[in-house]
Amino acid sequence: MTTPPRPAALLLDLVGTILINKRWDPHAGLLRVLSHADSDGRVRPDEVFAAFADLTDGMTLRREEARFELPLRAVLRHLRHRFRLSFTITESELEWEFWRECTWHIPAVGVLDAISDAAHRELPVAVLSNNEFSGETLERELRLHGLAGCFRFVMSSADFVVRKPDPVLFLTAVGELGAKPDRVWYIGDNPAADVAGARAAGMPTVWYNPGGLPHCDPPPDLELRRWEDLAGLLAA
Repeated sequence: MTTPPRPAALLLDLVGTILINKRWDPHAGLLRVLSHADSDGRVRPDEVFAAFADLTDGMTLRREEARFELPLRAVLRHLRHRFRLSFTITESELEWEFWRECTWHIPAVGVLDAISDAAHRELPVAVLSNNEFSGETLERELRLHGLAGCFRFVMSSADFVVRKPDPVLFLTAVGELGAKPDRVWYIGDNPAADVAGARAAGMPTVWYNPGGLPHCDPPPDLELRRWEDLAGLLAA
């Protein structure tokens, strides 16, 4: 691998790269949402669960093929109108309630120090995530891990319709950073979404590969097995 020129900014994937997901239980998330609903007992939870599964399962394959996101807020809106539900909290808070009940994340080993090192180098860092949850919710999660204020922005596909690996989403994030694509390193763990997508957008790619997998297609410009090694890549 040939080390690309020193970056003007870093763009990072979120889940699997900065944060490691330890739980995914949408049934629990939906149950939490329904605890905030005033339905006068008209609606059975199992009916809502079935409708949720039909909507999300049916869209999963199509969203991957079309590279379009299905935001969780839109899904909850479908359910609200379909079952004539009213909620006692805002749409934003409803999404957060779903997230915190559905998921549990921990920071990747060494990532906090790596991001701090980038800040000391005066290197802008931002997040670009394929996610059905909004950037607002993702930022709230990052604050829980001591990462408040560490990023120029947190961009979620839920807010921009398009999903990685479509280069449009990468170029939008690069534009927000005020940099050229060939000067922004993209770091992510998913070869198809992160490496291929960033490459299609003309960005240097860094494959985060903590498991030491032997192969990445397409091949990245750089490989990062430990966050502790990022400083060495930046100094090369």
